Amino acid sequence: MDITLKNFEPNLKVVLDAINECDFISFDTELTGLDTNPNSPFSSSSPPPRNFMESLEDRYQFVLKSSAGYQIIQFGLCTYSFDAENERYIAKPFNFYVFPKHHATGCGIVDKRFLMQSSSVNFLASHNFDFNKWIYDGIPYLTRPEENFLNGKGPNEIQLGPQEVEFLNQTCRVVEKWKEDSANNLSGDSIELPPSNAFLRRILYQELPKKYSDLHLETVDSSTIKGIKVMRISRNKRKSVEPKTQANGMFRQVIDAMLSSKKPVIGHNMLLDLVHLFNNFVSPLPQTLKEFKEKVSNELGPILDTKHLARHHPALSKLMTVTGLSDAYSITCQEPFSQKPEIYTPQGFDKYTVKNENDSTSHKGTFHEAGFDAFATGNLFIRMAHKVLQSLEQTNESGESQTGTEDSVSPVLSHFSQFVNRIPVVRSDSVIFLQGEDEVPDRTLVAYVFGFPEATTTNDLAEYFKKYTIGSGNPKISWIDIQSCFVSLKGDGNGNDPENGIDESNVWDHLIRPDSKYKVVRFEDYRTGNLDGKSKKRGLEEISNGNGKDHEEESSSSSDDSTYSPSQSDTSSETSEGSLVSEDFEGDIKDVSSTQLEDNEEIDGDHNGPDTKRRKQDKRSSCIIS
Repeated sequence: MDITLKNFEPNLKVVLDAINECDFISFDTELTGLDTNPNSPFSSSSPPPRNFMESLEDRYQFVLKSSAGYQIIQFGLCTYSFDAENERYIAKPFNFYVFPKHHATGCGIVDKRFLMQSSSVNFLASHNFDFNKWIYDGIPYLTRPEENFLNGKGPNEIQLGPQEVEFLNQTCRVVEKWKEDSANNLSGDSIELPPSNAFLRRILYQELPKKYSDLHLETVDSSTIKGIKVMRISRNKRKSVEPKTQANGMFRQVIDAMLSSKKPVIGHNMLLDLVHLFNNFVSPLPQTLKEFKEKVSNELGPILDTKHLARHHPALSKLMTVTGLSDAYSITCQEPFSQKPEIYTPQGFDKYTVKNENDSTSHKGTFHEAGFDAFATGNLFIRMAHKVLQSLEQTNESGESQTGTEDSVSPVLSHFSQFVNRIPVVRSDSVIFLQGEDEVPDRTLVAYVFGFPEATTTNDLAEYFKKYTIGSGNPKISWIDIQSCFVSLKGDGNGNDPENGIDESNVWDHLIRPDSKYKVVRFEDYRTGNLDGKSKKRGLEEISNGNGKDHEEESSSSSDDSTYSPSQSDTSSETSEGSLVSEDFEGDIKDVSSTQLEDNEEIDGDHNGPDTKRRKQDKRSSCIIS
């Protein structure tokens, strides 16, 4: 269901009821920009490149700084309820166009300035995004502090000095005299106060409602200087005449309902979605990752990321060979994923449903429309969840097999406890855990390699470091720039054990030698700036996870996906034929609504290096579930 300013009020109750009645919610966003090449001299900003070994605090700082400019352009929300009687899920997808319109009251003005990235606009246009509908019919919104500001509340209140207090007292005496005369039928139902400047009018808007709850204030042009008209008004009539900032910020009614419901929330690669949801609709982002985690945990119910689930659940990871939203969705549309239980969309919510000749229904839509992406994310979760339940068939006391389809989402989440409230991070193997210590892999077998010729390729590095790899498989290469990278010396398991006699006790002695082909230091030395590698005795446990205090003191990088970001797709790495490089991680990047990378498009500066960077178009702009 498309919802704009024109049909928002009539459908608001439908949306709120769907949220209140559902078992879980999926959501997605499209935005006005995402700077995926921050090092370009023609980019609006030039933060350091993101790399695979970056700490989560640094990555959050990048997100924090980059999120200030871009705005949500479309918000997709889909509610799911389990219909036990018919053994099916009822899905209600909503596709909201939202626009940050100008708002003004006597207390002030909110007139947002935001960025639009040309590649994003181009991408959205290529996917038939209706910019006229967005600008003319987009639903307005305000954050909580903005609404308080327009209502004369909060930290933006004017502190009154002696002159302001005297002005207010004089005005109150005029208002009291009018109220007394009005009660004795000696005056009308309103009074026009003497003209005053904007500062004094704001004081009256701020202070008079505190003293007189039965009065309504309205700015009038009585001369070259505006004045204020004060009216006595009933509570019922007040609703129709007050400048309702709740109406100005009307879309946040949906967000507030979503947050207060505490229903499970499903997203796909959802870090940027969460960041923009809070920054656009709730309040400015906290300054640290710890505070951000606390804020999300306090505001939302349990969350689950389908990308993280697809990549790391043992029953799914081998089936989900690619984890971009469109590809993952396509995989779950076919065997071995069951198309039961049915996902049913009632009349009025069937924009993404088509009727087949045999009277069955299929789901079809275009990716990068927020409503369909939210619908696809929820469907993806259901298909994966029931695949897991089938693989973990439980036997109840009577010996009957149960797969969990007889109940709502609750038993599903109970099987995913180790995945709940965990958010994957773009171009990283680290995971943000909202309610505990973040999951950062051991870095003791990671080398920083630097100063090599610009012509060096991924395969050159992989060929050389394979002989120093510990365990079976290939090294993992993560490029930083054209002359430096990280190399994980722990084999990825995709190959034979080299039987080279190298283990953790002697690998650095083999690698860090004066006659080595490459300049190499251990990860912890790179973190502390010891590029001569002489402090090798330092305790590995202090910094092996890349989260030690040294890093926080030394590192100056900060960020994740550039000035206000969009919707989250993926980028799968691609190497030249015969490459020894493990593709252990995908350079994921929101379903970008800016520089909108298609689901498997390669990204500049990714781990595959200069020789293997190619762009490839995602052939699937839509997918059908039969």
